[in-house]
Amino acid sequence: MPWLGRPWRVRGRAGSRCRELLRPPRALPWAPCPPSSARITDGVYRPLPQQTYPAGRVADALSALRHSRHLGKAVLTFPDTEPIVVTRPDDGPGLQPAATYVISGGLSGLGAATARHLASRGARSLALIGRRGAASPEAVLLLDELREQGVDVTAYAADITDGAAVAAVFDQAERKGRPVRGVVHAAMQLDDAPLDELDTSRVRDVLAPKVRGAEVLDELSRHSALDFFVVYSSVTALIGNMHQAPYAGANLHLESLMRARREQGLPGLALGWGGISDTGYVARTLLDDTIARSGIGLISPRTAMAALDRHLGRESEAAVVIGVMEWERLASILPSLTRPRFSTRLRRIAGAPAPEASADLRHRLTAADDDAARHALIAEALREMTAATLHTTPDRVNCSAGLADLGLDSLMAAELKVHLQQTFGCELGLMEFMAAGNLSGVAERIDRALRR
Repeated sequence: MPWLGRPWRVRGRAGSRCRELLRPPRALPWAPCPPSSARITDGVYRPLPQQTYPAGRVADALSALRHSRHLGKAVLTFPDTEPIVVTRPDDGPGLQPAATYVISGGLSGLGAATARHLASRGARSLALIGRRGAASPEAVLLLDELREQGVDVTAYAADITDGAAVAAVFDQAERKGRPVRGVVHAAMQLDDAPLDELDTSRVRDVLAPKVRGAEVLDELSRHSALDFFVVYSSVTALIGNMHQAPYAGANLHLESLMRARREQGLPGLALGWGGISDTGYVARTLLDDTIARSGIGLISPRTAMAALDRHLGRESEAAVVIGVMEWERLASILPSLTRPRFSTRLRRIAGAPAPEASADLRHRLTAADDDAARHALIAEALREMTAATLHTTPDRVNCSAGLADLGLDSLMAAELKVHLQQTFGCELGLMEFMAAGNLSGVAERIDRALRR
């Protein structure tokens, strides 16, 4: 049936041919609404409750949000009287196509990642030094990839501690008309063992690549107009590590050498890496989970290279540590972190017990006579942490009440989850935490996780 300009409605049973024209709707009274600005002026639209913070106190604003200490919205203001420091992303160093960049340990791990990164930034001549040269396991793929990008790359099979062999690398760059303008020292060796098991030979083997290798590169580059001289150190130079005394000592030497270069007006930067994922020693030995559980987070090689650019592109300190650290968890493993110089890093989040209290709780859980006693200990600790997070007293926290009924929002739940991880030393996902329903359910899940 053709459209007649009026809607039809079918009445009666399906298939009935009885139709009735719909009457046009009755006209309704209409009056134009006043503009929004008028409604604001007249007080019809009222502003939401808010608390304002100058931009320099953004940390306080976020803390108020996290602890639900705000009313309405938290608003950042930018007063004219308070200058705001803005850090622009750094483009990194300008690399010269007619220069050579030397990377020791550049045929594997983070050194290879550095070679790829420098090539992506415009480097067209790379000298990569490794003990096995082109025979290194990752070398073939790396060299092919770099040459496809138009990079003149040479793999040198040389011991970085051999001054004559490394001098030949600098000389060849000069003969090519591409003198060395940048150095990255990424060579390293590990031999983890307690001090009483180490002898002079084993200590020397760990120290040599970093210490003597850096000294060789330092001596040979003194007369080169370098744009940068970077050594890859480790967070162990700052906090130490069990079974890695020679390695930590070698990294400390690197940092001292870079400070000495700075004092002499030469470029020098030591980057102390935390954990690096997907490449290098951690990835080769499948230690990702072990490192993460210790309190050292892993960053990707891409993030690491962005940090390299950032610190080369500004006047940084001579030694910088780069990584994600859970200081409280690390302090339970490394006694050195309990010293006063780390006190500013170990200011605990409200509600998180001190490391010694956590250790005492875990000891009591181990000594508990039965399941009921274990559950009671966990539930009581959980009640106290929840009370601290909610800024109330434990007697007002009902373990049988729903988590939402207690007043826990998603931010508070995430904070409480961190406290649980620090206290019990086990992971409990946020979704699993919320799915428990109440604190008693959370306690049961923690108990199961501890028994695994």
